[in-house]
Amino acid sequence: MNTRLFLLLLLATSAALAADSPKPAERPRLTDEMRRSVAATSSDSTGQAGTPVSDTLMMAPVRVTGTYQPTAHRPGEDDPKSQPFNWTEGGTFLKDEGLQFTTELKAQYNARHKGWDLLSFSW
Repeated sequence: MNTRLFLLLLLATSAALAADSPKPAERPRLTDEMRRSVAATSSDSTGQAGTPVSDTLMMAPVRVTGTYQPTAHRPGEDDPKSQPFNWTEGGTFLKDEGLQFTTELKAQYNARHKGWDLLSFSW
């Protein structure tokens, strides 16, 4: 229940902030003078008989001989254990174990990913 309340509060805050955002400026209208200037510049870049000049580079074919192999899991870099939050090691703020899946709101460094775990879903 606490997780649902937190997510509802987060969504309501983001919706309120989005409503106050400024609207983008209106795009200028295409005038006849602009059309003529574009037509003049585009006629300079055409080759014989009105065909556009090709600046496309052609690459040699690439032969794929194998499949992608993900990096192996290093035994020394396990996922951090689930623990209550403390200021020195981080941990889990909220944990909701439901019937279908478990949700965790956490702030914990994960050496395996070289980053921070903030939200975790498991089933």
